[in-house]
Order: sequence, then structure tokens, then C-alpha cells
Amino acid sequence: MRIIRSVRHKVCVDGAFMKEVLLDGPVTPPFVEFLKSFGDVMLLPDIGPGFFKFEFRDGFTIKGWTGDETMEIRYRREVQDLCEDFVSVLFYYYHDGRPDMKRLMRMAAALNEKIDRRLHGTQS
Repeated sequence: MRIIRSVRHKVCVDGAFMKEVLLDGPVTPPFVEFLKSFGDVMLLPDIGPGFFKFEFRDGFTIKGWTGDETMEIRYRREVQDLCEDFVSVLFYYYHDGRPDMKRLMRMAAALNEKIDRRLHGTQS
């Protein structure tokens, strides 16, 4: 699964930067399961069947519906530059359903350390 392009951008009231992105195919339940390896996933059926929200600690959130070819990615303003590449990598490496999890986990841990240094002056 790859991001084809960003179709809408806006700055949110809380200062976050939101991008609505178009994907090269629909979001699948296995992709949502894949995201659980990198943060918290909430399934919110009261909002609609297949709705999910993924949170990468202190960095970004992804919201969408399984079956849709678009989703919303919201970056925390202070760390947007650190997170955008990682988001692209998550989608790129998932493309065939057999991602290199060891490599992605190392990248996620490195990103967490960078976010902690920037936001708190500390490391995880």
C-alpha cells in the first residue's frame, strides 16, 4: 500500500498539521493489525463500521475506514519533520503484506528517541 498523493492539507486548532492522503488501494483489516505493532489502535464502530484510529506516541495519528482509499494523517507540529518519512516507510514496507518487521521496529524506536529528545530533552 502506498500513498499516491496528498489531497488536502490544513492546520488544526491545536497546531497539528493534517493531511488527507489518497492510497493506491483500499485500507484492509490486516493493515490496521500491522499498525498495532507501532502504537495504539482503537476500533470505533460507533462512528462507523471499520473506523479506526492509530496513535504513534507523541508523533502522529492516522484515522480512516477499512475499505476506503483515503485516510487522514495528523502530525504533531513540533515533530512533523521527523514523522513524515516514517509514515511513508510504514506504507511502503507494508505493500506486499510481508514487511521487514525487525527493520521497521528499529526505525520506530529511533523515531521515538528523536521525538523524546525534541519534546522533552530526554531519550526513551
